[in-house]
Amino acid sequence: MLSLTTLKRSKIFCVNQTLTNKKMSLFDTIIFDKSLIQGIDPKIDKYLTFLGDEQVGLQTKDLDCCMSSFLIEEGKLIIDDVKYEYIEGTGPFGGHYNEISREKKPHNLTCTIKAYDFLNSSPVDIWIELKFVFVDGVLQKISLSEYEETDSAERLERLAKFQKEMSESIKFGKTFRGKMQRAFGNFLGLVSRKIINLGDYIRLISYKL
Repeated sequence: MLSLTTLKRSKIFCVNQTLTNKKMSLFDTIIFDKSLIQGIDPKIDKYLTFLGDEQVGLQTKDLDCCMSSFLIEEGKLIIDDVKYEYIEGTGPFGGHYNEISREKKPHNLTCTIKAYDFLNSSPVDIWIELKFVFVDGVLQKISLSEYEETDSAERLERLAKFQKEMSESIKFGKTFRGKMQRAFGNFLGLVSRKIINLGDYIRLISYKL
C-alpha cells in the first residue's frame, strides 16, 4: 500500500511518501558518521577502511522509497526535507528544479531498517547490509546482517578491456575511414526511417480504399 502526498502551490512542490513500496525500484539513503559503526564487527571495520569519506551512505527500501535522504545524528533518525521550485526552460531537457528550502525533521519511527552498500574496490568487492533498530526515532541497536567479499580481479579485467575497446573506437572514429563509416551509417538510418514512414503511409491509405 503506497501513500503519496504531493503538495503543489504555484510551482513549488514537496513529496512526502509515508509507507514503503518495495515493488518500486527506488530507494532512500541513510547517512551517518563512520564512528557510529566502528568497532561493532571486524567485517564492518574492514569495509570502512575502503571508504575515503568520513561519512557512510547506505541505501534502504525500508523507508519512503522516494529517493529521500535520512540522517542519523546524535542517535536519532532525521529526514532531510527538501523543497524545490520548478524553473521553466527551453533547452532539450525542458526546465529544471532549484532547491528553495532544506529542513531537518525528526522521523519518529519504531522500526527495523536494513540498509546496504556494494563497494567496488581492490583486491575485493564488498556487499554489506546493516540492521538498525529504532524506537520512536531513537537508535537502539546496530548489527551486521549480511557481508560478502568477491575477488575483484575478474571485474577489473573486464573494465580494462572495455576501456581499451572504447579508446580504440574513439581513435578510429577520428580517422577518415571512421568518419566515412559513421556518415554511411547515418545515411542508412535515414533511409530506413523513410522506408518505415512510407510503409505506414501505404497502410494508412489502404484502409481508405
